[in-house]
Amino acid sequence: MTVKEKTKARLSVSISPELKELAENLAKESKKSKSALISECIQELARKREMDLMAEGYQAMAHENMELAKLSLESQRKIALRQQ
Repeated sequence: MTVKEKTKARLSVSISPELKELAENLAKESKKSKSALISECIQELARKREMDLMAEGYQAMAHENMELAKLSLESQRKIALRQQ
């Protein structure tokens, strides 16, 4: 999903000649402007960052979720024993 903007902002960056040539070749191959190519790369990097942060959050919660599951299982076991 690309971001459609009503206005564009200018960004001036300095890159190596090799990266400049690579950007020009990739833009040409994909039939996009260099600006569109760079915008897509930044958006993809932002999506990857968001996914990485979500994965970190899920991993951080894994221990808490395991402890909660153990407590729940123990409570269910006690209830089942009472009903016998």
